[in-house]
Amino acid sequence: MPTESEDPDFWKQAASGYYDSESDIYQYNFGGYSGKFFFDRNKEIRLIDKAPLKIVYTPGSRTFSITTEKGIRYEFLEIEKTSTAANGVSKEYISSWYLTNIISKDQVTKVEFLYYEGYDTSITNQHTYMEYVGGEQYNQHEYIHNILTIANNIKQIKEINYPNGNIIFNRIGDREDGPAYRLDELVIYKGETGNYTRLKAFKFITDYFYSSISRPGIGSDSPLRYRLRLDGLREYGENSSGTFKTHLFEYDQKSLPPRESNDKDFWGYYNGKRNTTLVPKVEIPYRGIYVGSANRNPDEAYMKAGILNKITYPTGGYTEFSHEPHEYITQEDEIINFGTGIIVGGDFNQSSFSEREFTPSSTVDAVVNATATNSTSGSFPRITLTNTDVIIL
Repeated sequence: MPTESEDPDFWKQAASGYYDSESDIYQYNFGGYSGKFFFDRNKEIRLIDKAPLKIVYTPGSRTFSITTEKGIRYEFLEIEKTSTAANGVSKEYISSWYLTNIISKDQVTKVEFLYYEGYDTSITNQHTYMEYVGGEQYNQHEYIHNILTIANNIKQIKEINYPNGNIIFNRIGDREDGPAYRLDELVIYKGETGNYTRLKAFKFITDYFYSSISRPGIGSDSPLRYRLRLDGLREYGENSSGTFKTHLFEYDQKSLPPRESNDKDFWGYYNGKRNTTLVPKVEIPYRGIYVGSANRNPDEAYMKAGILNKITYPTGGYTEFSHEPHEYITQEDEIINFGTGIIVGGDFNQSSFSEREFTPSSTVDAVVNATATNSTSGSFPRITLTNTDVIIL
């Protein structure tokens, strides 16, 4: 009987998406350690990034524990599942493992993490893309992709217990932007179990970014128009009726579009282009046609919408933030502005072009002084000279 690697039917099914032919990649991030690992063909755990860790998987409970080089054991016993349904095919899998215990090498000291009973949430994404490619001799291409994702039993931290104290996370179920709960208050206690004394508390002052930008099918009161925003953080002492210290946060006031908008650049930032699809406009050179229609270029003004601009401290001092986009080099279809160029044997001044050819009237090397700018923020045109005897300054 052939093995999987020798069975052509297995690879055919894998190519069709019915079988998974690759190992899943697991990522961990805890206590200053982060990295990736996978299970090999013998179901042994292999670290992708070398680290002094021992990772143990328990098949029965489907949980993990990780021990560090100092003998400290981290246990991940709380699980979160995700279900997806796409075009009639549904799958369910464990998508996250949550830290539940930190145990010292001598088994004496323990830090315990407790979570609120999970709740379910769902996100539906539908992408429909249709256009004629070329002319009448080409068929109409249609792409429709529907995905329903349900995160089951979502975990939210409730309590952290440790020697000589604990931390309580109080939540409120009044969110307007879709998810059920928001963090309202964090309270720190000192003492032993059953005899705790409040030490201090932090109150989260929140409001919402509201999108006033019109979008078909999204009503004025839709949760997609809201984004939770942290406006302040109040620090209280032993009780919440006394004096408190406040941190205040200020943001760029430019309105963001409703969530799940297609108005994104290639890095996911808002660019204000009112796209109807995320498929960027791309030329097929040998056909002389374009596919896609989205403008995914960045826009410095729009990408700052909702960004943190200022933090004011309890002392009255403050920090202001100045943001600017990264710069990168790309090849543009059109040069918007081109300065005066000097060529041996003649001058030219071209204000807008994609390609320019010239023949020097002298046998000596041609010298070109050229500058170019582009109105698209964050991107710059490229000047290419194909004659190897040309010197550009």
